[in-house]
Amino acid sequence: MSGQPAIPEPADPAASPASASPVVTVRCLASLAKYRPRTAAVPLTGAAPRVAGLMAALNLPPEAVTTILVNAAPASPDTPLDHGDAVTFLPTLTGG
Repeated sequence: MSGQPAIPEPADPAASPASASPVVTVRCLASLAKYRPRTAAVPLTGAAPRVAGLMAALNLPPEAVTTILVNAAPASPDTPLDHGDAVTFLPTLTGG
């Protein structure tokens, strides 16, 4: 110990939010759970990510999804996505 203040380590650029891929939280409910665990963090790709691209990345057939929510608001395949969004996919629900 020389009495000099410690020099902080340089930040890891890979850990920087600016360099990390944007991530959304995805929930596939009911019969759609076979395509993804109930809740999962999924990185977004592309310059302008949208719900349709996320569905394709998850191999979710569009005909199997009847309701899409982004941050608890109704959405469509054309809805743009941003880092931190919560996306929920629901199939047709039946019951009695």
